[in-house]
Amino acid sequence: MTSGCSQPYQQPYPRVLCIVALKRCGCHNKRVEHLNIRCSIIGQLDIGVIISCNFSMKLGCSQCYSQPYPRILCKTAYNSIMTRLSPTQIHRTRQLAERAAACALSYYQSDYEITIKSDESPVTQADLAVSELLEKHLPAIADFPVLSEESQPEQPLWTGWETYWLIDPIDGTKHFINRTGDFCVCIALIHRNQAVFGLIIAPTTGALWLAQTADEDNDMLLEKYQNGQAVPMPTDRPEKPIVALSTKTLSKRMSILLAALPAYDWYNRGSALKYIDIAEGKASLYPKMWDTCEWDSAAGQCILACAGGGVMRFDTRDTIHYGKSASLINPHFFAYRDLSDETLVALCECYPQAVIHPRDC
Repeated sequence: MTSGCSQPYQQPYPRVLCIVALKRCGCHNKRVEHLNIRCSIIGQLDIGVIISCNFSMKLGCSQCYSQPYPRILCKTAYNSIMTRLSPTQIHRTRQLAERAAACALSYYQSDYEITIKSDESPVTQADLAVSELLEKHLPAIADFPVLSEESQPEQPLWTGWETYWLIDPIDGTKHFINRTGDFCVCIALIHRNQAVFGLIIAPTTGALWLAQTADEDNDMLLEKYQNGQAVPMPTDRPEKPIVALSTKTLSKRMSILLAALPAYDWYNRGSALKYIDIAEGKASLYPKMWDTCEWDSAAGQCILACAGGGVMRFDTRDTIHYGKSASLINPHFFAYRDLSDETLVALCECYPQAVIHPRDC
């Protein structure tokens, strides 16, 4: 529709009205067979537009519901209702992720510039190009702010955002530079401090994983794609604990922590692909006893949670939350699946003795 200032004002109001109407008539689990909505703008305020809607719908239970529905609808109001992505939005996000992966690969297979950031971590032209692509197009899919590792506001605005995109354009930049293949693009949607949607794509293999947590109107979603085609998600389970580590050697710090396990194997794996390994049953534990940022973990945490695993803080034994403070540094944590409650407790109890040792000792 068009407002009085001749600017188009578009929002998916029908979904909002349908949900309200269905719940009011007590038939919110029924199928909507027919829906008519007529809207007209009757005023405008700073926070949005006032619209008058008359709508009627025929439900699968043969009941009809008709209601004139004047109310103020604005971006803030809509965002507070929209807590999950629609199938169309998920499809568009997957397509955008594939474009981002192709962009990353175009640099991976050629020469590019590398600079060092203030935290002494490397950033490449590929990081910046992928970030720019995602920041430009994600709000067109779902109109929320974008917080990227490579583009952060000077003030911690994210602490006031109810819903926002959280992205790591290239997770595993050092692996990207060393051409190990262990890097990925991570996209997450944060709603009320929780990762409710997560997508990870590995550009060198063409594998993509996405997940969305359930709410009262949506079932949980967990999917895998290979070169754009849907494939089954593996359901393997390791016979004994297998630990995925960021390092190539087993430090004293890590050995003390892993004493909580009766027996285990371990291997080196880069980037957020460790979450994928756990979700697919190739590993059962990924401990992190040094600083990481929220964009490093959000997408992987959501995918792992939908696969039956979890992420636990060592200190509080709670999960990780997002956007609650000005600092974007995660507390120390471990990601896991198929571990007993006793093992989870033992890991938390071993942590204080382990973390006092230097990271590389």
